[in-house]
Amino acid sequence: MKFAREDLRALELRRDGRRLVVELDGDGGQGPLRERALEDFLDNLKGVGRIQHIDVADDELGDFGLASPARVLVLSQEPGGDTIRIDIGNHNPATTAVYTRLNASGPVILAGSVLAWDFDKLEARLGPVADREP
Repeated sequence: MKFAREDLRALELRRDGRRLVVELDGDGGQGPLRERALEDFLDNLKGVGRIQHIDVADDELGDFGLASPARVLVLSQEPGGDTIRIDIGNHNPATTAVYTRLNASGPVILAGSVLAWDFDKLEARLGPVADREP
């Protein structure tokens, strides 16, 4: 995953129709432990790579947990920059990877299971994803 940390404005975690938005410009009173959790997550996210590209028709997305993904990560960049959305679907049968999709329309990619694990770990460290989506 390629992005420049200094260009990120916010990180949003979505789970089952709920969301948590964290502003990334300064710690905003969030404290050093929360800031470290965010930096660890972003560092690990940069290391997540594509294991395999999978050809999936739109009507098959549900088979991979991507028709309505339980986990969605959104990285918002500086004004005028791209927004990166990562849909995180089901684990593969061996549970070593998860099915993902970039920007809700990109190809389905098999990425390391650490992506889902890091998402869950960050959510636990920041507090539950509790706010309802608008």
